[in-house]
Amino acid sequence: MQKILCFFVRDFRYFRWGFAHFTRRFARFCVSCLALFVLFAELAKTDTPKPQAKPQTKTQPKAPQAKSTQKPKSTKSPQKNPAKTSTKAKQSTKSKTPAKSATKSKTTQKSQKAKKYTPKPLPNEKEVQDIASKAKVINYGEPNLARLKRALEGKNELKILVFGDSHIAGDTLTHQWRKTIMLPNSVGFIYPVFPTYHQNLLVKTISKDFEVRNSRIDAYDDYPFGGVIARAKKENASVKITLKFPPEHQDFLIRIVFKSPNNTLGAFLISDSSGQSYRLQAKEANMWEISQDFALRFPIEIKSLLPNATLGGYFIYQDSKNIADTSRTSKSRLSKLEKLPINEQKESELDSSEEASEESSQDKDDSQNPPKSQNPQKFSYANLTNLPKNTNNLIAHIGSNGARSDIWRKWNQKALSDTLCAFRYDFIVLSYGSNDALVMPLDTKAFEQNYSSLIALVRKCNEGAAILLVGPPKVITKPRKAKNYRIAPYFVAVRESVKKVAKKEGVLYFDMHEFMEDSGGKDAWVAKSLSKKDVHLTPFGYSLVADGIAYGLHKVLNIQTKESKEIKESREAKESRETKENIPPTKTNKSEQKPELNTPDESSAPQEIWQSKIE
Repeated sequence: MQKILCFFVRDFRYFRWGFAHFTRRFARFCVSCLALFVLFAELAKTDTPKPQAKPQTKTQPKAPQAKSTQKPKSTKSPQKNPAKTSTKAKQSTKSKTPAKSATKSKTTQKSQKAKKYTPKPLPNEKEVQDIASKAKVINYGEPNLARLKRALEGKNELKILVFGDSHIAGDTLTHQWRKTIMLPNSVGFIYPVFPTYHQNLLVKTISKDFEVRNSRIDAYDDYPFGGVIARAKKENASVKITLKFPPEHQDFLIRIVFKSPNNTLGAFLISDSSGQSYRLQAKEANMWEISQDFALRFPIEIKSLLPNATLGGYFIYQDSKNIADTSRTSKSRLSKLEKLPINEQKESELDSSEEASEESSQDKDDSQNPPKSQNPQKFSYANLTNLPKNTNNLIAHIGSNGARSDIWRKWNQKALSDTLCAFRYDFIVLSYGSNDALVMPLDTKAFEQNYSSLIALVRKCNEGAAILLVGPPKVITKPRKAKNYRIAPYFVAVRESVKKVAKKEGVLYFDMHEFMEDSGGKDAWVAKSLSKKDVHLTPFGYSLVADGIAYGLHKVLNIQTKESKEIKESREAKESRETKENIPPTKTNKSEQKPELNTPDESSAPQEIWQSKIE
């Protein structure tokens, strides 16, 4: 009996387990069937409106023409269905039309933007000369005008340095002086690696594994002169420097501003295109130093031998006379500047000077090389010959976007004075104020004190240099939520303060705002493609400001102007062609009247103010 009960209990357990297993499987099957049923139902719903969405009103009128016995059925069915379908069709069309209208609105907005930025006719040669001739440079007692006049009139070397903000950082204004005031054969001081939107149109730098820092943006407690550094992230970080000069004019002297974390090992390895190599070692660790002058053939390459080795800039020039020796690396200790043996170098590392000149001639910069169709006589320093090699004719700048008049206080004052005293400049220009007018609130006393202190520092290192202060143009801003541009609230205060400092320090003064107002004002310059809607000008506008300052200087210095031979011949040929074609001389062709924006046309540039140094 006991065996029977055990057998029954065991069979009951198996039966219960099997029944539970069967019910679970059956429940899952039912759920899956329901899910499939719902899915097919929804698909059927979505499929049914598609044939109904098509309007059947156009095809149904053909039904009466066909002979059919069921006329009432055909008449009733189309009356009920089209009403529903027509409403749905209307709704579908309404839902589709906004997408089309949105696309149309986008295209119209793009077309409107394109219309707003279409190139406008630039002023011709006469208009440019008339505008530039109205410029005024005021002399508030500058004592070094005689030396500046001798440097401009004669064949003596002329060295110009320009401090400034974004009006100077693009190198358009200073490059216009290179084409009118003199013919440069040197570069002067440049940044170790140019930050974004900064350039020197005579130099091209390509860096690898270097971290670039700017004193206006990045926090750093030891900036040198200029406020831009390039710190090596690791060993073998490199900078390649190419100059846009003729192939036969690639031999220069160079001095390097650098800092090394270690004074027992070499910091940088310098190699040029002729095969020379030098190892540069610091005398003191973590101190800014200016090296000796190296006689190198460009292009050159500078490689870091230590991580965190830092570059602060370069002096590139022709002749070392009248240049102060502020280097901490003494010439007697050759171990600090050890010359390495000439090794075979790969062609990929250093290109020849001929290839560099080809790159510089093919480099289509906006403000240097206009298109051939607009300017058949393209201006390029790579095409010039007989450049002098015993003088230093140069125009250097340290413009920085967003810079204010107190930016130099962020730099190492010892390195600033040493670097500023390395060259004996003849003419120094200070152009700050546009960004100071945006400070809320503005302390005019601090602004004037910063400007006066900078002038005193410049006078200390360059006692014989003439100084010019440039007042800012109309400072216009556009707040985020505003629709139109507005004049900065402290623009008038900054303009008056710059003029006050010029009177107090006894220097030259040029008011850019007054120069623009005398020729029609901001709106007229925008209409002539000389200015943008904000505070900045176009490249052609900056070149016109440079010509205006040059005209004002020649009035103050009583220098006679002389036409360039090329400009004179082109003008005479143009007048003779117009007389033959019976065209009034005031009119110009469309091709001459509408060059591209951001590419000032050399043929329409004003007359050269001083005769070129090279005849």
